[in-house]
Amino acid sequence: MATSYFRGYPTKVIDGEWCYTDTGVKITDDLRPCKKCGKEYEFNAPDPCLGLLPGVAFACCGHGVQSEAYIQFKNSSVRLANFIVMDSNDESIPPHSETAQQAG
Repeated sequence: MATSYFRGYPTKVIDGEWCYTDTGVKITDDLRPCKKCGKEYEFNAPDPCLGLLPGVAFACCGHGVQSEAYIQFKNSSVRLANFIVMDSNDESIPPHSETAQQAG
């Protein structure tokens, strides 16, 4: 069975259609907001969790699923994947941790 994620929600193929694992509803019939931040999407707009990023052609925050996050730069020379998007207000990350320093 094929499985994946859509905006942070686990999905699977049912009768040839991608559906949410928790409800079985087709993703095209229930376009959910980001599972991590709850922000809604607009057609043909940037990922609302990230906004416009300079020098970036495509990006996705992963919506709480680290392995789904990616950034494709406009010059196509670098693609970053499997990273964590951290909010500057995330109190679960100590301000002087190695992770916080790399992110800032």
